[in-house]
Amino acid sequence: MTGLRPTDRPGHHIVALESLSDTLGIPNDRVDYFQTLRDLRNKDLYTGGIHVTVRQAEEAIAEAQALRSDLKLWLGERRAGNR
Repeated sequence: MTGLRPTDRPGHHIVALESLSDTLGIPNDRVDYFQTLRDLRNKDLYTGGIHVTVRQAEEAIAEAQALRSDLKLWLGERRAGNR
């Protein structure tokens, strides 16, 4: 990663997700969950036919919203520390 932005090299999504445990302190099981979602997305893009239930989609949205909240908190802490 360059600063806080992933590079555009192959595998940058994997690196960005793996960095969550080091940067935000996200537990590895949550990082694994997001890696699973990334893998499902890639399989659907390249081979098609991946079925996701409404419940699974709602869970993924809730997890993404929780991650967003974690990120906002982390950014706020970094901003406060730079004052």
